[in-house]
Amino acid sequence: VLTGATLSLEPGGSLHIHGDWEILGIFIPNDGTVIFDGDEGQSLSGASTFHHLEFANSSANPVNVSSSLAASSLTVSAGEALLSSGSRLGDTTILTGATLALEGGSTLYVSGDWQVQGSFNPNNGTVIFDGVEGQSLSGASTFHNLEFANSSTNPVSVSGSLTASHLTVSAGEALL
Repeated sequence: VLTGATLSLEPGGSLHIHGDWEILGIFIPNDGTVIFDGDEGQSLSGASTFHHLEFANSSANPVNVSSSLAASSLTVSAGEALLSSGSRLGDTTILTGATLALEGGSTLYVSGDWQVQGSFNPNNGTVIFDGVEGQSLSGASTFHNLEFANSSTNPVSVSGSLTASHLTVSAGEALL
Protein backbone atom coordinates (compact mmCIF):
# COMPACT_ATOMS: atom_id res chain seq x y z
CA VAL A 1 0.00 0.00 0.00
CA LEU A 2 1.68 3.14 -1.20
CA THR A 3 1.84 6.53 0.52
CA GLY A 4 -1.51 8.31 0.26
CA ALA A 5 -3.41 5.09 -0.49
CA THR A 6 -5.77 3.07 1.73
CA LEU A 7 -6.54 -0.65 1.76
CA SER A 8 -9.67 -1.66 3.72
CA LEU A 9 -10.54 -5.26 4.48
CA GLU A 10 -14.24 -6.07 4.19
CA PRO A 11 -15.75 -6.58 7.68
CA GLY A 12 -15.40 -10.28 8.53
CA GLY A 13 -13.39 -10.85 5.36
CA SER A 14 -10.17 -12.81 4.83
CA LEU A 15 -7.10 -11.77 2.91
CA HIS A 16 -4.47 -14.38 1.98
CA ILE A 17 -0.97 -13.00 1.37
CA HIS A 18 1.42 -15.25 -0.57
CA GLY A 19 4.19 -12.67 -0.98
CA ASP A 20 5.56 -9.71 0.96
CA TRP A 21 3.58 -6.97 2.75
CA GLU A 22 4.66 -3.33 2.76
CA ILE A 23 2.53 -0.57 4.25
CA LEU A 24 3.45 3.01 3.43
CA GLY A 25 -0.16 4.19 3.37
CA ILE A 26 -3.12 3.06 5.47
CA PHE A 27 -4.50 -0.43 6.13
CA ILE A 28 -7.92 -0.72 7.80
CA PRO A 29 -8.42 -4.31 9.09
CA ASN A 30 -12.01 -3.93 10.34
CA ASP A 31 -12.75 -7.28 12.03
CA GLY A 32 -11.19 -9.34 9.25
CA THR A 33 -8.39 -11.90 9.10
CA VAL A 34 -5.09 -11.58 7.27
CA ILE A 35 -3.29 -14.88 6.62
CA PHE A 36 0.33 -15.06 5.50
CA ASP A 37 0.44 -18.46 3.81
CA GLY A 38 3.17 -18.31 1.22
CA ASP A 39 5.47 -21.18 0.32
CA GLU A 40 8.63 -19.03 0.38
CA GLY A 41 10.01 -16.68 3.03
CA GLN A 42 7.79 -13.62 3.46
CA SER A 43 8.41 -10.17 4.94
CA LEU A 44 6.23 -7.53 6.55
CA SER A 45 7.41 -3.92 6.62
CA GLY A 46 5.77 -0.69 7.63
CA ALA A 47 3.79 -0.34 10.85
CA SER A 48 0.65 -2.46 10.53
CA THR A 49 -2.40 -3.08 12.69
CA PHE A 50 -4.43 -6.26 12.21
CA HIS A 51 -7.56 -7.62 13.82
CA HIS A 52 -6.97 -11.35 13.34
CA LEU A 53 -3.51 -12.26 12.03
CA GLU A 54 -2.31 -15.73 11.10
CA PHE A 55 1.11 -16.93 10.02
CA ALA A 56 0.72 -20.19 8.10
CA ASN A 57 3.82 -20.09 5.90
CA SER A 58 4.98 -23.49 4.65
CA SER A 59 8.54 -22.37 3.84
CA ALA A 60 11.64 -23.32 5.80
CA ASN A 61 12.34 -19.56 5.90
CA PRO A 62 10.52 -17.45 8.51
CA VAL A 63 7.96 -14.74 7.99
CA ASN A 64 10.20 -11.78 8.88
CA VAL A 65 8.40 -8.85 10.52
CA SER A 66 10.85 -5.94 10.26
CA SER A 67 8.67 -3.27 11.88
CA SER A 68 6.33 -3.25 14.84
CA LEU A 69 2.88 -4.68 14.36
CA ALA A 70 -0.29 -4.78 16.41
CA ALA A 71 -2.89 -7.55 16.31
CA SER A 72 -5.97 -8.25 18.42
CA SER A 73 -5.17 -11.93 17.96
CA LEU A 74 -2.26 -13.83 16.46
CA THR A 75 -2.16 -17.49 15.48
CA VAL A 76 1.06 -19.09 14.25
CA SER A 77 -0.26 -22.27 12.64
CA ALA A 78 2.70 -23.31 10.48
CA GLY A 79 6.30 -22.32 9.88
CA GLU A 80 8.12 -19.64 11.84
CA ALA A 81 7.41 -15.95 12.42
CA LEU A 82 10.21 -13.62 13.54
CA LEU A 83 8.96 -10.43 15.26
CA SER A 84 10.88 -7.18 15.66
CA SER A 85 10.76 -5.03 18.77
CA GLY A 86 7.68 -3.13 19.85
CA SER A 87 5.02 -5.50 18.52
CA ARG A 88 1.75 -5.57 20.48
CA LEU A 89 -0.41 -8.69 20.48
CA GLY A 90 -3.71 -9.67 22.03
CA ASP A 91 -4.54 -13.37 22.31
CA THR A 92 -1.55 -15.33 20.99
CA THR A 93 -1.64 -18.99 19.94
CA ILE A 94 1.32 -21.01 18.65
CA LEU A 95 0.14 -24.34 17.26
CA THR A 96 2.01 -27.65 17.15
CA GLY A 97 4.85 -27.59 14.63
CA ALA A 98 4.91 -23.77 14.46
CA THR A 99 7.39 -21.30 15.99
CA LEU A 100 7.15 -17.70 17.13
CA ALA A 101 10.53 -16.02 17.65
CA LEU A 102 11.71 -12.59 18.72
CA GLU A 103 14.49 -10.76 16.94
CA GLY A 104 17.48 -10.69 19.33
CA GLY A 105 16.89 -8.38 22.28
CA SER A 106 13.40 -7.32 21.14
CA THR A 107 10.44 -6.49 23.37
CA LEU A 108 6.99 -7.99 22.77
CA TYR A 109 3.85 -6.72 24.55
CA VAL A 110 0.97 -9.18 25.06
CA SER A 111 -2.39 -7.94 26.35
CA GLY A 112 -4.33 -11.20 25.89
CA ASP A 113 -3.92 -14.89 26.62
CA TRP A 114 -0.83 -16.89 25.59
CA GLN A 115 -1.22 -20.49 24.42
CA VAL A 116 1.79 -22.51 23.26
CA GLN A 117 1.54 -25.95 21.70
CA GLY A 118 4.47 -25.32 19.37
CA SER A 119 7.66 -23.36 20.12
CA PHE A 120 8.55 -19.88 21.32
CA ASN A 121 12.11 -18.59 20.93
CA PRO A 122 12.78 -15.42 22.98
CA ASN A 123 16.30 -14.77 21.58
CA ASN A 124 17.37 -12.80 24.68
CA GLY A 125 14.28 -10.60 24.32
CA THR A 126 11.61 -9.41 26.73
CA VAL A 127 7.93 -10.35 26.85
CA ILE A 128 5.65 -8.08 28.88
CA PHE A 129 2.13 -9.25 29.74
CA ASP A 130 0.32 -5.93 30.18
CA GLY A 131 -3.38 -6.68 29.84
CA VAL A 132 -6.19 -4.82 31.56
CA GLU A 133 -8.14 -8.05 32.22
CA GLY A 134 -7.00 -11.34 33.69
CA GLN A 135 -4.59 -13.20 31.41
CA SER A 136 -3.68 -16.87 31.15
CA LEU A 137 -0.53 -18.58 29.94
CA SER A 138 -0.83 -22.23 28.94
CA GLY A 139 1.55 -24.77 27.47
CA ALA A 140 5.32 -24.82 27.77
CA SER A 141 7.14 -21.50 27.34
CA THR A 142 10.70 -20.37 27.91
CA PHE A 143 11.36 -16.65 28.27
CA HIS A 144 14.55 -14.66 28.68
CA ASN A 145 13.08 -11.56 30.36
CA LEU A 146 9.47 -12.00 31.47
CA GLU A 147 7.44 -9.21 33.04
CA PHE A 148 3.92 -9.29 34.41
CA ALA A 149 2.51 -5.75 34.30
CA ASN A 150 -1.19 -6.57 34.22
CA SER A 151 -3.40 -3.81 35.64
CA SER A 152 -6.42 -6.04 36.30
CA THR A 153 -7.63 -7.10 39.72
CA ASN A 154 -7.64 -10.64 38.26
CA PRO A 155 -4.28 -12.41 38.32
CA VAL A 156 -2.19 -13.58 35.41
CA SER A 157 -2.52 -17.36 35.74
CA VAL A 158 -0.03 -19.89 34.44
CA SER A 159 -0.84 -23.49 33.63
CA GLY A 160 1.84 -25.64 32.11
CA SER A 161 5.58 -25.19 32.20
CA LEU A 162 7.09 -21.73 32.44
CA THR A 163 10.84 -21.03 32.44
CA ALA A 164 12.29 -17.51 32.68
CA SER A 165 15.88 -16.33 33.06
CA HIS A 166 14.58 -13.09 34.62
CA LEU A 167 11.08 -12.60 36.07
CA THR A 168 9.58 -9.27 37.14
CA VAL A 169 6.10 -8.62 38.55
CA SER A 170 5.71 -4.85 38.17
CA ALA A 171 1.92 -4.61 38.48
CA GLY A 172 -1.00 -6.84 39.37
CA GLU A 173 -0.66 -10.42 40.57
CA ALA A 174 0.88 -13.50 38.98
CA LEU A 175 -0.48 -16.91 39.95
CA LEU A 176 2.20 -19.50 39.13
